[in-house]
Amino acid sequence: MLTLKKVNAAIQKIEDGWELVKGEGYFYWVHPTDLSYLDLSTVSVYRLNHLTLDQWIDEFVNRAPHQGTFAYYEQQLDDIDYVQLPIEDCAAEIQSHV
Repeated sequence: MLTLKKVNAAIQKIEDGWELVKGEGYFYWVHPTDLSYLDLSTVSVYRLNHLTLDQWIDEFVNRAPHQGTFAYYEQQLDDIDYVQLPIEDCAAEIQSHV
């Protein structure tokens, strides 16, 4: 049987500090240096055993900030190469990522 302890032990081998926590009807990743609960990535499953350990690891490795959070928009802005864009094209490029 899969437990939070087993999932968190596997995650710790990948990256220190992260922990899977159960919410009401979902799970979410937390890290002690996370300053905003709004930037946490969630997994929409009701029970831990709805995913295998490998699937939980995949969810962790491929996690990303949710749309609408500061981290999401910060990541979108980081992905834009402003050096190669003429200034008038920057606003259009930002809009295309939102």
